[in-house]
Amino acid sequence: DGAYTLTGELDITKSLALKGQSEAGTQITSNSTGYGVYVTGSDVSLSNFTYNAPTAVGSTYGVKVEPGTNVATDRVTGFNIDHVTINGGYRTGLDLNGVDGATIDNVSVSGVVHGNGIALTDSANVTITNTNTSNNAWGGLALYQTNNFYDQQGNNISVDGTNSFNDTIPVYAEDQS
Repeated sequence: DGAYTLTGELDITKSLALKGQSEAGTQITSNSTGYGVYVTGSDVSLSNFTYNAPTAVGSTYGVKVEPGTNVATDRVTGFNIDHVTINGGYRTGLDLNGVDGATIDNVSVSGVVHGNGIALTDSANVTITNTNTSNNAWGGLALYQTNNFYDQQGNNISVDGTNSFNDTIPVYAEDQS
């Protein structure tokens, strides 16, 4: 437990477990003008903390998960996030793009200024359980099919358990491919 400040982007490029002692007691605040937390490595687990994402104009995503390349067949695999609260963010609070295999469990996202609480773009095999979103500008959960960078089709996305999407637009899907 404790309060921690990120002055720049936190890049996670390999397998890692970032685990706080408790969701309420471990507070991470980002002052980044880019991504707050940028995950490009596979087999990454984030758990048990509250994350205050950057909200300044020009900052982007709170937690961004993607291969980090423009190679259409690349994927991030084995991403897990549980018992994490994401407050704010300028774009989307939790954004997965080109991910194959993820678990989002007991995650809360609120107060995103210009985006969604959670967005899944060109991602597959994702399970969302016991998750809450509220007061996010565009909506709670967005499912995008774009094939702009990654050639994977959105497939096998499950919203299970008790979820609450308390946004003007709770859940929506958009196909741009």
